[in-house]
Amino acid sequence: YTGSEPGGVFKCFINYSKIFNKVRGVASEEALRNASAAPANPPEMETPITYSYQPHSGPVHSVACARLQRNLFASCGADGTIRIQNALQASPMLSLEPSGAYIYALDWSPVKPLLLAAGSGGGLVYIYDFAESVHSPVDKLEIPHRQNVGGLAFSPSGDMLAAGDWG
Repeated sequence: YTGSEPGGVFKCFINYSKIFNKVRGVASEEALRNASAAPANPPEMETPITYSYQPHSGPVHSVACARLQRNLFASCGADGTIRIQNALQASPMLSLEPSGAYIYALDWSPVKPLLLAAGSGGGLVYIYDFAESVHSPVDKLEIPHRQNVGGLAFSPSGDMLAAGDWG
């Protein structure tokens, strides 16, 4: 899944085998990297977009796939919304607006299927546990110096959450 600057969210698939076969008969990505010169006529690229979802009304900052739910992902962006999507439906299952600030980062828990962390402008991290509350965060953490939260990552065990800014 990928987000775009105009707000689109897309499911993509790139068939590398077709690309490799069109570039001097190269059969692997490694062989393509080792090729010494670019081909005279680059291959035509097919669009990798296989499905389109309801767009955000501004740039998409993050898309995160749920680790424990096959067809669940979340997206967030400059419109201040978090969209919870079923990968098989164009419209979001749930749209959240935790604050008026941009939402920059998302991460799903690796051990709790419905736990999502969202980082915002202004230094806030919202923790959603959809098993407890569908519309409200169960916790809100404040980052010192109110920096924008540009990245989030749960530890592999799920007991810690790292938050970072661009500074």
